[in-house]
Amino acid sequence: MYNDLVTMARNFPPRSDQDMGKLIRGEESPYMLPGGTFVGLRFQNTCVLSSLLAGIHITATRFRKVKDYLMTDNTVGGVITFLDNKMYNEAMGLWLINLDLRDVRKKKYFDQTEYLDCRGYVECFLPNFDDLIFIKYEDDDNDYDMSPSARIYNGTLSNFKLYGHVYILDTILDPKLILVNVRGRFGYGDNLPYVITDDFSRKYELQFLLLGLSTAEMKHMVLCVKQEGGRWMLYDNSVTPQFQDFNMEIEMKKYGIYLAAYVNLKSAYPEKQVQESERENDLPLPVVVTVNNRRSTFPFSQPVEETTIYTLMSQEEDASPQGLFLTIA
Repeated sequence: MYNDLVTMARNFPPRSDQDMGKLIRGEESPYMLPGGTFVGLRFQNTCVLSSLLAGIHITATRFRKVKDYLMTDNTVGGVITFLDNKMYNEAMGLWLINLDLRDVRKKKYFDQTEYLDCRGYVECFLPNFDDLIFIKYEDDDNDYDMSPSARIYNGTLSNFKLYGHVYILDTILDPKLILVNVRGRFGYGDNLPYVITDDFSRKYELQFLLLGLSTAEMKHMVLCVKQEGGRWMLYDNSVTPQFQDFNMEIEMKKYGIYLAAYVNLKSAYPEKQVQESERENDLPLPVVVTVNNRRSTFPFSQPVEETTIYTLMSQEEDASPQGLFLTIA
């Protein structure tokens, strides 16, 4: 079934012009709704999964270089293709199938006979990014060694790991997207920095947050996502309209943060903006590059050879450093 879905996604022509604005304004068909079916099984408790996939999808739609990288993975690329084509049940189904193939939990999703119960923590759904992740930090007590290569990693990691477990997607030379699994470290109303600068003066902009809402009646997760012009929107798969304006300063008091996603401003914005940025800020970058050759890139992209560069730029030191378990939806 996995191969069939990947092949189906491969056969769709690429779409680069999807207008997310129409979707958000409710001018197109509804986005991912609760209660869909896949291979005869009815989805239940999809708020975590749909919020995560919506965040990744909208981010990939806004940032071409992020999308190009995510599309190199069979599962993530296939899911984005299904979402582009409004095949939301297939997108969620493919995500769950690959989690079962990775054997990430004792009870597999597709061992169920009537329902696809998607309840779980945010981290339950993250293993599908593993083949896209260049480096991850999940040990709160380990600061890594200070070898030359480790110093490169820490130059970026150290600025994020205060907030949670860190997952850097793509090489450390040119990270496209950084996920931070906050895991409920902060209280309701707390927020993360809108921009984080690493030791190489690269700026990472907050793009979306997975927010948990816990009351006596329910536990629920929603997506807070940034749009063009700095506008923040809240996506909730259980209400109408699904996308609504969100005031970060006022409404965050109702929510706890569980996952944050940051984009590398220098690499993620459209090519013209990136070129202008590079001309204005010719900054020293880390130079240890290992391309993950375990990635299942076919059929979305051909595999890349592993390359490692060990030389450290002399300018490096001169650069300015600048548990919610959800069951409803």
